[in-house]
Amino acid sequence: MANVLLGVCASVAIYKSCDIIRELTKKGHQVRVIMTPASASLISPTLFSSLCDFPAYVDWSLDPLAHINLPRWCDAFLIAPCSINTISKIALGIGDNLLTSSILAHSGKLLIAPAANTQMLKKPIIKKHLRLLSKFATIIDPQEGQLVCKEYGEGKLAPTELICSYVERAVSSQTLKNKRFLIALGATEEPIDSVRVISNLSSGKMGIEIARQLWLRGADIQIVAGKTSMPVPKEFKTHHIRTSSEMLKALLELSKDADCLIMPAAVSDFRPKIKSSKKIERSNSLILELEPTQDIISTIRMQYKDLFILGFALEEPENIYSRAKQKLNEKNLNAIVANTTSSIGSERIDGFLLTTMEKIDLKGPKEDAAKVIASWLEKKLGAEGI
Repeated sequence: MANVLLGVCASVAIYKSCDIIRELTKKGHQVRVIMTPASASLISPTLFSSLCDFPAYVDWSLDPLAHINLPRWCDAFLIAPCSINTISKIALGIGDNLLTSSILAHSGKLLIAPAANTQMLKKPIIKKHLRLLSKFATIIDPQEGQLVCKEYGEGKLAPTELICSYVERAVSSQTLKNKRFLIALGATEEPIDSVRVISNLSSGKMGIEIARQLWLRGADIQIVAGKTSMPVPKEFKTHHIRTSSEMLKALLELSKDADCLIMPAAVSDFRPKIKSSKKIERSNSLILELEPTQDIISTIRMQYKDLFILGFALEEPENIYSRAKQKLNEKNLNAIVANTTSSIGSERIDGFLLTTMEKIDLKGPKEDAAKVIASWLEKKLGAEGI
């Protein structure tokens, strides 16, 4: 696990720093805190000390070389919340307190999560300072919402989960840095009429978990998402679609810049031949004539012959292996993840990853399976792979 140095500035969002400490320590990381003098008037350093099991620093009274020793100790330096005042000081190289002096002495990974009034963030000079900081630090953008000043706009500290995800990425091995992954996930919907659709029970969880594991390893992630039962994390650039044809169009365009396409999306195999523009009234019976949708992976393979493609197959248990092997060969995939129909919409997977040379079992929580898949992709596409 890693050593994380947390810088805390004076902000009404300071109470969220406690949540950040709790989440990071739950994940096994050690956390130490530096507070600005102004922040110590909002929350007692004793509170942070109790959360970290280590004294919180406000000045040099605990260590005359704290501004040198603390940056050397940490694997990542997070400032959350970071005030406008501290943003400007960092940008201008001002070290007038322990926190800003420590930032100047820090040469490793720096993450900055601003929290401020909307109008303050809009000032051209502050935008300039943030652009400058983004050249050597990761800026975790503030969120839009109701601010304490009663204004509505951008300025709320990013969610704790998002901030901790960025810290996790910063302290993880960046073996897939600059590798571009395109991931299609969720369920497509094929309209029957103006209010009804043909769809399925996919939650999107498998794709989201794979995206997260690849992102932690430094990969660039783009998502093409159908309907999901959970939100796609904000750290991913996401393109929302509805139908299988919309998914195909998006993937054909985005695949040109991708190193790898991953397809856990649950794409409708059929769609109504005729869609009613109005709601079909209830009757004793209704006959729908269906036609097959276009095969997305086969179409993409025809256009992008060298693209690394990891396909997915959802099959009945009795013929899962034969069907997976057939699809692997017929669609010219680099690999395929086959899972039983019990996996759809579930927290667990029961299946395997198959290539022409190997078979890796995937059974258990989807998060664990995603780690196995990401590690396999890391070997194939990372620094030592192709």
